Formats: sequence, structure tokens, C-alpha cells
Amino acid sequence: VRFDAGGRADRRLLRLAVKILSALATMYLGAVWLKWLPCPNWMPPDVEAFGFFLAGALAFLFQFWREPAAPVLAPAPIAPQAPPVVHVTVQPPAPAPADPSKFLTTPPFPPPATFTGRTEELQDIHARLQAGNLMLVSGKGGIGKTTLAQKYCAAHAADFERIAWFTCPDGVVSGVLSSGIEKALAALGHPMLTPADPVAERFAAVWQALPNLPGSRKLMVVDNANRPEDLLLNFQLPGWSALLTSRAPSLPDPGMGAAQKTIGELSPPLASQLFCKIHPPASQQPDLLADLLKAIGWHTLTIDLLAKNLSATAGRYSLDSLVEDLKNRGVFQLSRTRSVNSHYLHGAAA
Repeated sequence: VRFDAGGRADRRLLRLAVKILSALATMYLGAVWLKWLPCPNWMPPDVEAFGFFLAGALAFLFQFWREPAAPVLAPAPIAPQAPPVVHVTVQPPAPAPADPSKFLTTPPFPPPATFTGRTEELQDIHARLQAGNLMLVSGKGGIGKTTLAQKYCAAHAADFERIAWFTCPDGVVSGVLSSGIEKALAALGHPMLTPADPVAERFAAVWQALPNLPGSRKLMVVDNANRPEDLLLNFQLPGWSALLTSRAPSLPDPGMGAAQKTIGELSPPLASQLFCKIHPPASQQPDLLADLLKAIGWHTLTIDLLAKNLSATAGRYSLDSLVEDLKNRGVFQLSRTRSVNSHYLHGAAA
């Protein structure tokens, strides 16, 4: 039996069940009355009269238990209506596609619309890349290094004649060779090796071809260069500025003369602003939100995932419940979770 939102059974199903039971009982009593079946112990001795009576009664109930007819209502007079108001939403023009001649690799993911803060960091990166040609942005995992590099590329793409983005979770050599740079260089007339050739030789061919590209202002972003051996590579190629992101606190060779910027957690006001951009209802509970952000250490990726999880539950999971779960269960045992897309996970590791 199905129940509606008020907990009431569907009466049509009940009527159907009564009809079926009535029919079966009628047939059974008729068979007993005709001596086709033995008389049960619970039936009175005068089974003929009793059975006939019950059979007729049940048959009567079976015939007349029907759905109530819907009342026929007279059509209501149609009142004159004003013409509908059409609301036209003008969408902003889509961003122009990335210039294929500028990007030698697949362009990086654009920074998320919820990007918050980091103004000083962006200015510092630009100033140091203008003064030198090697910049290391370091910080712990999930703090926002990749997103910061994406934001820098989006803000200053016009300042560079060429841009190459290398995502390197498995090492710089692997990241460079899997970026499509060989195909781009070959299209520009630089001879490249084949995938069947040794990896080290293919990488050397790319590294030798990059300085020969025309132009004096080119940007190379090497994202997630965490292995010590990767940081020993020569990134100071003529005509190129190199922006590296890494969990390493510094380059192993001080003689490389790299500028360095370590980024940390967002300030409490910026962390709260980021959370509320993703999940606006949290702005109604500033004190509780402040306690939550303090408990997770104002960590950027954790803020992103928790806020998106709240939004994905569409009001069925409140900020209060989230905080209670974090206290009693921990971040990996929340009572309500949803699969969400993080900008950080779409791109490379931060």
C-alpha cells in the first residue's frame, strides 16, 4: 500500500483489494453451498442459507464498491488577462577562445569565479617575474598554488608572446612530454623525436627547442614540481620566464637565483568570504562559520569542498549539522555527503 505525503493510504488500491477479496469469498462460499468444497468448522450447520446469504452480500458489495465519480464543475468564466511580461536576461559575452599561437600547450583551466583574495601575491609574482626569469611559489598541499598560477595566467596572458603550462604530478619530464608541447614545436618547424625514442632524449629535444622560439617575453608554468630532482632542472631558458609551484620550501640550488613566494592560509575574513561565495546561506551564521573555519585551519581546498557539499545537499544538511559532524565524526565521516567538483581537482594538484 502506497502512502502519500500526508501518510494516508491510496484509497484506490484499498478499493481494489476489497473487490478482489469479495470476489474470492463469494466464489468460496458458492462452492461450499454447491457441496464442491467441505463445510468448514466455523460455518453454521445451515450452510445453504448462510452461505447463500453471505455470497449474495459479498457479491452486492463487489458490484457496488466503485470509485466515487468526480464532480462535474461548470467552467469558470475566463477573465481577460494582461499580456505576459517577458523577462529577457542578457548573458555576458563568452570569453574569447585562447589564442592557439600563444599557448603551446593546452591552456590552463580558468580560475574559478569564487577566487578570493591573493591580490598582493599576484602583484608580487608579476613584479618578480618582470625583474627576473624564475619564480617559485611554495606552500602546503591544497592551499591554492595552482589556482593562483591560473589566476596569474588569466590576468597577464597579454603580457607574454607565448605561454606553456606543464602539469607535473608524476614529475616534470612526464608533465612536459604529456602536455602536447612536442606537437606544437613540430608544427612550428622544430624537429621532434617520436614516442618510441628514449624519454630523456625527447625531453632534451624540447628543452633545446624552447629557447629558439621567436619572442623575448614567454611564460612557462611548471605546476606541482615537488620532486627534488625536478627542482634541479635548468628552468632559466633564454627568453622565458618560469613560474614554478611546489610543496618544497625552496629550490635546492641557491645559485639559481630564483625569487620565492610562500603562500599560506587565507585570512579569516577572506576565508569566510570564500565560503559564503560558494554557499551563501552560511553568511547568516557568522559566529558558527568562524568556528568552523578555525577548526579546519582556514585551509582553502577544505573550505571549497565543505561549502560545495553543503550547497549540493540543497538545504537537507545545515551548517549546524556539518559542525556537529566534524566534532563527533571527523571530516571523512560526515552524515551527508555529495559528489562535488572542485576546481582544484579539475586541474592539477595545487
